[in-house]
Amino acid sequence: MGKHISRFITGKFIILALSFGAVTLVAEACGQKHACGTKSQKRKKNKRVKKSTNFMTY
Repeated sequence: MGKHISRFITGKFIILALSFGAVTLVAEACGQKHACGTKSQKRKKNKRVKKSTNFMTY
């Protein structure tokens, strides 16, 4: 009986850990990031980056 209970608890713990990992992965993917935004916001950001970088000028 003891082995059955410990196996049951171990199985539940593994399922809990995997579900927690999946939720964390989804939250990380959908979180607020600098690269996210509308097309116009991305265009503005690209223009700003291009203006500020002058690595080709000598």
